[in-house]
Amino acid sequence: MVLIGYFSDKKIQQDLDDDRYRLEVMEDTVNDGWYYEIYFENHLALRQKFIPSISEKRFFITERDAKKTGSLVLERLKSGKSPTISKDDLYKLGITF
Repeated sequence: MVLIGYFSDKKIQQDLDDDRYRLEVMEDTVNDGWYYEIYFENHLALRQKFIPSISEKRFFITERDAKKTGSLVLERLKSGKSPTISKDDLYKLGITF
């Protein structure tokens, strides 16, 4: 028996305006810093309390830094890419750490 299959490559692109995702930036007044949370369909999917990709556990210094980093992660999730943030990403975003 010989099976012949036909496969087609389809690139699935998600709408970047996908409202199933939500970013919230929060202040940690006890530790004097900022962090972000990403929700998917109103369920907490990710809480990033510390700046990713650095060896120390540091909160974001400003709300703006947390929002810029969280927005990049959100954009990557919506487009089906890995949400991993590198040090190079932090430098490009101008994140202070």
